[in-house]
Amino acid sequence: MLASKDVAEFKETVEKWKNNMKTLENVIDKWKKVQSDWKILRPIFIESEDIRAQLPEATAIFQKVNEEWKELMLEA
Repeated sequence: MLASKDVAEFKETVEKWKNNMKTLENVIDKWKKVQSDWKILRPIFIESEDIRAQLPEATAIFQKVNEEWKELMLEA
C-alpha cells in the first residue's frame, strides 16, 4: 500500500498498520522459538523421573515457568 501513488491521504494510518504488523510478526516468531525449545525441554523436566530426581531445583523452576507459559498462551 505504501508504494501506491494514492497513499498520501492515508500514509500515517498505513505506517501504523505496517509497524503493528511487524511487531506482531516478531512476537509470533519468538513464540514459535519458545515453543520449539519447549518441545525439547518438556519431556526432560516433566516426563523423566530420573532427571527430576537428579535436578529437583531446575525441575521446580521449569514447572513454575511451564505453568506461567500455559496461562500466557491461554490468554493470548
